[in-house]
Amino acid sequence: MRTSRGAVAGAGGAGRHRWAVVAAGLARFPCVLLATAVAASPAVAQLSVQPVIVELRTSDSASAALVAVRSEADEAMQLRIYAADFDQPEEGSHRFLEPGTHPRSCAERLRFFPDDLVLAPGGEAEVRIELDPGASTCWSLVFVQGQGRETGGIRIAQRIGVKVYGVAGRTDPAGEIGAVAVREAGPGEREVRIAFRNTGDAPVRPEGELEVRTAEGDIVAVVPVPPFSVLPGRSRATTVPLGLRLDAGRYLAIPILDFGGDYLAGGQATFEVGG
Repeated sequence: MRTSRGAVAGAGGAGRHRWAVVAAGLARFPCVLLATAVAASPAVAQLSVQPVIVELRTSDSASAALVAVRSEADEAMQLRIYAADFDQPEEGSHRFLEPGTHPRSCAERLRFFPDDLVLAPGGEAEVRIELDPGASTCWSLVFVQGQGRETGGIRIAQRIGVKVYGVAGRTDPAGEIGAVAVREAGPGEREVRIAFRNTGDAPVRPEGELEVRTAEGDIVAVVPVPPFSVLPGRSRATTVPLGLRLDAGRYLAIPILDFGGDYLAGGQATFEVGG
């Protein structure tokens, strides 16, 4: 369902932190644990990176961006910078892949330097990211990883992933709400699952509002829908807790999302509250 722009103002909200713990064996250390933050979290403990999302337009010539890396540690910090691929299933968790293995990978077009850094306590440096032109949109990650510390034979390292999107030429955002469902989330609690489908060739971050109306059309409540990222050609679901105590009756849940296009995406689902 499409809605005229301006029918609802986009609702703000901070993105949720996305965390993963990955174990990898090394010769010297039995195990290395990587505490990973991707895009929504510019700072992880003693390391900060800004920005954590880079979108480069690459239709005719190479494009570049600078990323600031800062140490919050009280001792010198050695950093490694390297590329990876990622994908995001409908429920939103990140899958990390070897560079060049994803069909929409930027790996062959991506360059960055330096690929290692040593920062003094409180020190700061810049990493330059460049992307060669290409015919289609691509996406990859540039990881900034600390050396970490050893604890009981296990080395704990921290890394932050910068999402790099290469968007070919002028690409108008396009998308739609594919499904809306209201489900039980505990005694007397309900949540609304909204599935958004990105039908364009550019990444989008839908956000907006969820109206709860009576069967007669009266607005009972308006709940914000925080922004969430959706890759080109992908569907992504987000869940919004209603947090409402409703009288018995029939209701409509109506999400309206602004994803940056020239129209708003809408949908609806009916649900009933028993007496």
